[in-house]
Amino acid sequence: MPDNNNRLASLVQLLFIRRVERRQAGKLHVLLDGKVASGPWMPRAGLVDAAIGAGRDEADDVVLVEDLDLGGRSVVAWPGQRAAAEAAKGGSLRDQTRPGRQQPMRDRDPDWQELKRRSYGRTGTSGADVGGPAGWLGALQAAERWMGGWMDGIDEGSRPSSPPRSRSPSGPIIALIQTAADRRATMKDITPFLLFNILIISLGSLLFGYHIAELNAPEDVISCRKNGVSLDLSLRPCIPMSPQTYGFVTSIFSVGGLGGAITAGSVADKYGRKRAALFYSAGFIIGPIFMAFASDVTTLSIGRLISGLSAGSSVVIAPLYIHNVAPAEFAGLFGASTQVIVNFGIIVAQLLGLFLSNIPFWRLILAIGGFIGLAQAILLPFCVESPKWLASVGKTGLARRSLAKLRGRNDVDDEITVYSAIGVDDDDDPFSHEDEGTVSQRLLDSPTAEATIHKKVTLYEFLTDPARRRQLTAIVGIMLAQQFMGINAIIMYGVGILKVIIPSGATLINVCVSLLNLLVTAGAARYIDQVGRKSLLLASIAGMGVFSALLGIGIIFKIQVLSGVATLLFVASFAIGLGPLPFMIASELVEHDAVGAAQSIGLTTNWLATFAVAAGFPTLREVVGDGEVFFIFAALGIVFFWFVLQAIPETKGRTVDEVWGHTRRVD
Repeated sequence: MPDNNNRLASLVQLLFIRRVERRQAGKLHVLLDGKVASGPWMPRAGLVDAAIGAGRDEADDVVLVEDLDLGGRSVVAWPGQRAAAEAAKGGSLRDQTRPGRQQPMRDRDPDWQELKRRSYGRTGTSGADVGGPAGWLGALQAAERWMGGWMDGIDEGSRPSSPPRSRSPSGPIIALIQTAADRRATMKDITPFLLFNILIISLGSLLFGYHIAELNAPEDVISCRKNGVSLDLSLRPCIPMSPQTYGFVTSIFSVGGLGGAITAGSVADKYGRKRAALFYSAGFIIGPIFMAFASDVTTLSIGRLISGLSAGSSVVIAPLYIHNVAPAEFAGLFGASTQVIVNFGIIVAQLLGLFLSNIPFWRLILAIGGFIGLAQAILLPFCVESPKWLASVGKTGLARRSLAKLRGRNDVDDEITVYSAIGVDDDDDPFSHEDEGTVSQRLLDSPTAEATIHKKVTLYEFLTDPARRRQLTAIVGIMLAQQFMGINAIIMYGVGILKVIIPSGATLINVCVSLLNLLVTAGAARYIDQVGRKSLLLASIAGMGVFSALLGIGIIFKIQVLSGVATLLFVASFAIGLGPLPFMIASELVEHDAVGAAQSIGLTTNWLATFAVAAGFPTLREVVGDGEVFFIFAALGIVFFWFVLQAIPETKGRTVDEVWGHTRRVD
């Protein structure tokens, strides 16, 4: 197996990189209809049909290939002088000879027929399952014979000036290959400088979590419900607020967050990821200044709003930057770390609240976020800009230098070539759990090629298209479930809730809750691809509903142990499903063209729901009671459990067409 892999990589070094450059210069790019038609798992049928459509053209170029030994991600590369878009209208392609063109000789070549049969199970043109390593290895052997044994004896890294022609006069060189640019990353690619860049950009995610939780522990002190002695006579010891007013101050953060999330993507695309992060880091400094020196509700609210603006931007920019700079094989790992860092920020705020929730030190809790923001602003200039973004805007030299620093090596031309060819995808999806994928896949998915098959689905089109009604319902519903199950009632107001029955230990329990949230989130990430998304969602909602009811019972009857344990298990249930899955599933429910619109709808719904819970919970708690309010969340659990059961299809390992039952999965 290793020898075959080396020979495959060698073949690409001979053909692939130079061909991509030439095709880019001539603005010629054959885009196989893969992710567009089926989502991230690259279905055989759509790709094989598209490949055959491209192969019908008179050709002298080599089209790239997806890697072949990952079981279920086999893709064939065909050459084509014209874009496959000519044959790709309407989705799935058909094997059709263009009018006035004679059938290519390769279709009459028995070895070519064997290659087709080995590749997708039969000599017909509609794709079938490749069947794992045996399938692609057999196809490789057929390809070698068809190419006259040319692959034998190639030294890896050699690059002749031009590839030999196949023995078929009109037939191009065709093979199943694994690109050299798709070399598997190793731990050597995880350099200290890469970790430094990820750490600094992730400070925004940390501050997002920090600002969510910073008003939780010191609520009674800030709102003058707990007395103390002020050491600074120039500042008021506290700011008198009713629970409803305090809820408004807490929730205004979500309004800023929505604004930041909506604007950050376009700012990052226009000015770069690093500069966008630097711009928004100003809010992480200015907001805490307003809050720390506030003497009235208005000033405190302005500080929360500004902090929310920057925090909302970090939800978009930090994962996007990490997605761009991390080696493809580790993109999923580093991407998943974003949610862990958010939870770590929550823990930091809760720990500070444990020791500083008194007069006048509550102001220090609000000020510390500003120092973290200042540290990010100072250190960001020492980070590099996203090499993918630099290459996409034509700054290839800077991109090469940036990537070389990140990788700790100079042989980065392959990646830069691909970045230049594909540009930056508007739907670069940092919320997806899967790795960014191989370079081949990113080229196949490129929206910047002149031959792009489908244009992006706009937000308006997504909202108004009746055919997308089920997708829209599923995305909105799952975002509402994430917030309306009550997680932020615990994160934002948990100390005040538990103080009713555990006066001396409420803050400590909230620290434990945040720590458990972090640990379960980190631990659950490895099981997301082993257990179905839908199963995890149902288990998460069921657990939250049950433990919400138990928490309500514990508070009403003042059962301390029950209340504490129910709170911990409530948060743990959230962390296994409703925490990490909604945005991931939103990307998997739609085709690649619509990911941007789907994520915009998801973000907007999520932030608005966060605002509703943050603003409405204090009032709801006063109206129905401290314990009874959790029965509402338990009842909503029944509603959302039924909703997921009926409206959310399983997405694990399935294409978009398979998810919605348009095509049948081939295993």
